[in-house]
Amino acid sequence: MARVIIGQRQVVDLLLTALLADGHVLIEGVPGVAKTLMAKVLSHLIEAGFCRIQFTPDLMPSDVTGYTLVNFKTGETEYREGSVMSQVVLADEINRAPAKVQSALLEAMQAAGQPWAVSSLAQAAGLAALDEAAYVARVQALIAQQRPILRDSLRALGLRVLDGSANYLLFQAPETLGEALRQRGIVLRSCGNYPGLDGSWYRTAVRTGPENEQLLKLLAEVLE
Repeated sequence: MARVIIGQRQVVDLLLTALLADGHVLIEGVPGVAKTLMAKVLSHLIEAGFCRIQFTPDLMPSDVTGYTLVNFKTGETEYREGSVMSQVVLADEINRAPAKVQSALLEAMQAAGQPWAVSSLAQAAGLAALDEAAYVARVQALIAQQRPILRDSLRALGLRVLDGSANYLLFQAPETLGEALRQRGIVLRSCGNYPGLDGSWYRTAVRTGPENEQLLKLLAEVLE
């Protein structure tokens, strides 16, 4: 994209980050700074479908999300896709649309994106941490050391643990585990709202040795 979009390196980086995170991007700027072009180039590079929606005061929710009609020849209902049914959608001048149209778009965005959110402050902190090379190296070394230890310890407790290389572990346990830990003052991230997972899946970060040992001790007590 850098060959086509000049002088927008940070915006391009955030676009690619949103793509990998299955998220959405709000691009603000004066006319002529390649906002539409960036979306088009991104869709072209990943060979995805592209659609641009020009929001106007007379736009209807069905124009965005689609609608169902009756085919009088066959007597059956047919669904006609709206403009939002594309892989890369550019919504231009959202503020010009009526509130009900904006609501329809936001509902579609919520259904398409990740079921969790990261605040702008957390994102800024994460980006700033990436510039600390020594800190990043220490964290990576810690995860590489502690992850297999924590994984094997969870499996020893009879839990199903997924393999991977992230800074967290996904494991399956009784659905009552979360509430039992909360009664002891411990909050464990439930993955019940993740696509394809149910309430028996949990997520825990890979931390320092003492912190992991404390978690394992509490898990052993609760699972007895």
